[in-house]
Amino acid sequence: HLKVLTDSGLLAAWHGNGYTLGPRIIELSSHVLVRDPLLLASKDEMGQLRHRFDGVALLCRRFKDRLVCIHRDAGKNNYLPYYGVGNSYSMEGSAAAQVMLSCYPSQKLRKHYQANSQMYGQNGLGDTLQQVRARLKFIREIGYATRFVPGDLPTTLISAPILDKQQSPIASLTLAVGADAAEKAQFAGMAEQVVVAARNISQMISA
Repeated sequence: HLKVLTDSGLLAAWHGNGYTLGPRIIELSSHVLVRDPLLLASKDEMGQLRHRFDGVALLCRRFKDRLVCIHRDAGKNNYLPYYGVGNSYSMEGSAAAQVMLSCYPSQKLRKHYQANSQMYGQNGLGDTLQQVRARLKFIREIGYATRFVPGDLPTTLISAPILDKQQSPIASLTLAVGADAAEKAQFAGMAEQVVVAARNISQMISA
């Protein structure tokens, strides 16, 4: 297996002391930056959000039941350093994931809940399927999910879903700002801008 991966350029021998990721990985990474349609449709909207609110804009794409951060646009205030390109997250924990769950069809949500019921409870979505449905219905109706991250730099996250032509969630757009900044900018107006940006991205990729 190592020989096949090395011959294909996905791995490279490291001077007789193991392996590193190979040149093909670097080439593929550069292709994503200049060719990925979701990324291309999102960059301007993310830049505008980051500039307007002096925060960090994050783009997370869904791959089955995992979210992977594929782009990050950060201003001078580097909120959430642990949210970076390549990091992956479960579908229950973050605001970015929960706003996508709120767009799941009923049957798909039930199946996902049955396989991950404990995680739903641990992340405050409810201890029963009925409670989970009620919480996600609320998120779907307002159009965004929020999460407060305490710590040395308290941070507020606001996430909105990005939908394809069939109105299925394929990604989420998140704005992270300092908790004080969220209050000064009037939170409702800030959340509305995130929803509008995500809707604009959805329209671009659908077209």
